[in-house]
Amino acid sequence: MKLQRYIPLFVFSWLGFAALAQPDTQEEYLNRDIEVNRFDKENWQQATGVLDYQEAYFNEDIETNDFDEEEWQEAIEGLDYNEKEERPKQKNPWKFKTASGSFFGNMSWMKIFWYMFGLIALGVLLYFVIRYAANLQAGQKKKKKAYTIEEAEENLLETDLQRFLKDALARGDYRMTVRVYYLEILKQLSLNNRIKWQRDKTNSEYLREMRKNNHFKDFRHITRIFERVWYGDTTIGKDIYQQISPEFENYLKLMVND
Repeated sequence: MKLQRYIPLFVFSWLGFAALAQPDTQEEYLNRDIEVNRFDKENWQQATGVLDYQEAYFNEDIETNDFDEEEWQEAIEGLDYNEKEERPKQKNPWKFKTASGSFFGNMSWMKIFWYMFGLIALGVLLYFVIRYAANLQAGQKKKKKAYTIEEAEENLLETDLQRFLKDALARGDYRMTVRVYYLEILKQLSLNNRIKWQRDKTNSEYLREMRKNNHFKDFRHITRIFERVWYGDTTIGKDIYQQISPEFENYLKLMVND
């Protein structure tokens, strides 16, 4: 315990002694001459054993080896530095193998698929275009309006004869009315596949076609009325028309109900 009391006193005494022992102050240290030791190159070269590395390198003898042309030619024999190494071609699993000169040649399966798909699509498109044009033409033909009874006979199956019947009745032309009735009967028979309508056919030909039909006698009766009125020289009035018009009306109803 007594020894610990003297330790601080000992430390402070030592620090004071060290401070007094410094020979120079800061100012004396800065003004003091610096002693420079010169580098002695010759002593250094003697110590390292070599006087001048650069001079020794350039003065060193170079050993040369003679080139043997025959050995070189034997070493490079069979070598071609201009020839490029060909890499093996990878096989295409989609390659379509066909005979040379064929239509598809070396086309792949995928190209053939799209080619055929394009042809099919083009064919379908052409089909609908042609069909549309045909329907349009048929519609225009049906919509073509006949202004005379002769034009109506040209397109009998597509013509609405009721307009001509009303016009003839309005004018009091009962002879024309009978003709329109008879054309309407021929039209309905043709649409029902009883006869084949042609403008240049005679009534006798239509009678031959109807000979085996159940309504042959009725058709023959109607035909005689028409021929008597149309080809006869006498004119008919309203009273006669009212007598014969039911004959045509009843026959048309008979065809509809048959």
